[in-house]
Amino acid sequence: MKQLYQPTNQVRWCFIIFLFFNLTAFAQVEYEEPCGFVSEDINLHRPASSPCEPSPPYSGSIDPNVLATYPPVSYNLQIWINNRTDGTNEKDYTFEQIKGKIETLNQQFSLANICLSLVAIDTLNYSPTYGDPQDTNNHGLFQSWAVGQGHENVNALNLYVYQGHGRGSAGGTNANININSFLDDSGIIGHEVGHLFNLRHTHGSGGKQSATWRTPNCESVTRNPQDPAFNAFCKGDQVLDTNAVPDLRYEQQYEKIDSLIINHGYTFSQAELEVNTIIGYQFNAYLDPVTMAYIGDGEDCNGTPYTITPADATNLMAYADWKKMDHFSIGQAIRMREYIEDKPSKFNPITNTEGVDLMIANSLNDIGAEPDIHSNMILWRSPDIWVRNQADGFTIQENQNPEYDPNNPVYVYVKIRNKSCQDFVATPIDTLKLHWAKASTSSGWPTLWDGSTSNPTLGAPINAVNLPNIAAGESEIVEFEWYPPNPADFESISNDPWHFCLLARILSPQDPIL
Repeated sequence: MKQLYQPTNQVRWCFIIFLFFNLTAFAQVEYEEPCGFVSEDINLHRPASSPCEPSPPYSGSIDPNVLATYPPVSYNLQIWINNRTDGTNEKDYTFEQIKGKIETLNQQFSLANICLSLVAIDTLNYSPTYGDPQDTNNHGLFQSWAVGQGHENVNALNLYVYQGHGRGSAGGTNANININSFLDDSGIIGHEVGHLFNLRHTHGSGGKQSATWRTPNCESVTRNPQDPAFNAFCKGDQVLDTNAVPDLRYEQQYEKIDSLIINHGYTFSQAELEVNTIIGYQFNAYLDPVTMAYIGDGEDCNGTPYTITPADATNLMAYADWKKMDHFSIGQAIRMREYIEDKPSKFNPITNTEGVDLMIANSLNDIGAEPDIHSNMILWRSPDIWVRNQADGFTIQENQNPEYDPNNPVYVYVKIRNKSCQDFVATPIDTLKLHWAKASTSSGWPTLWDGSTSNPTLGAPINAVNLPNIAAGESEIVEFEWYPPNPADFESISNDPWHFCLLARILSPQDPIL
């Protein structure tokens, strides 16, 4: 509670928000094996003699006009966090960090007009699945246990955040993802969500290979469909506007393996290759760490030098520097939308159909879910309402102790957040209404807030203002002028006559009160 222990010419306030909206709602470790993915592509098993053409449902298009024909889609997202049995977690997740990660995800997928709407965050306290980064048997264990215990939202994409080996995995028929890199500043989450939409690694298959490490992929550099060597729709990621690339992260390791096998007669089992038996190599050895330009001399299987750009090295589906991964190509975006169209049974159940969803946060932990279980019943410390004694609250978003002056107003600022994936276009009947009430332990709605009490008045509406337009995922601030009541009027009925509360209500038929 914002308690103002001030002389009697000042006022003490608490901020209460009633939320009325629709439910739609560390130390960096270098892991050797970052990702697991099961592709559904029939092209992986295409006979070598067959012509290389896109396999249904994919068109192979890289035309931005084709991409522009796809309407926005929104999917529910539920996050499950694995804690130890005692509730501890050394990564110390905060809701602000989680919401920030979702914003980054939505920026990455905006090219494909795909948006994720966070509907719930839950913690599951179970040490046997908690593990540690070196526990190679832990990968996927948390998800398997959680699903087995019924912790799976069939109407959402489920993101299982664990502490264990590997960075993440996705794919298959369920909309589930394992991730242990949720809080780091990498593109791993976007990478794994890309797999959910059946995007492949830009170099092709993800496992470590033998001396013929390029053969299972062997994408040719040429992008000319008339060239006999053309195979861009059959090899690599099967996308035309991402260049043929090796596994950029492990390229030097593969070279060393090749040298040992070809020049020295060494033999390795696939199991040995999978656990990095070769030492003395560097991750991303042939990428400039600043510009991400390719500085190697690699060739495709035909001996043609690679034409790798920084955009290829920073693609979200590449194996390179995880912290530099930040975008998809147009061809990848179209491929995702074509996959979505082809898999209605997978994506229709998790589609968010609630439309616009506005909120005013009760706390920093409030994600807009109803009921609000994340604010721990502390609903009077909103970060989205603040008072200023002068009209500077748009730039200075910090609360001041209001000073009572019958001749001069104070200024109240309210932040309205659009947590949905749909722009809010305001109409004249969309309003924000602000009320005040004398603080008490029984501030029931509406009696205490609507002006119906008297001698003295214990609460009343302050004003109603029109809501502004608010873009999806953004927020806007509204200003109110207010002449607060005289604390002296309450000295006979209260031991803290300067203690008041504010309540803000969003009134819009686009997001009606439940």
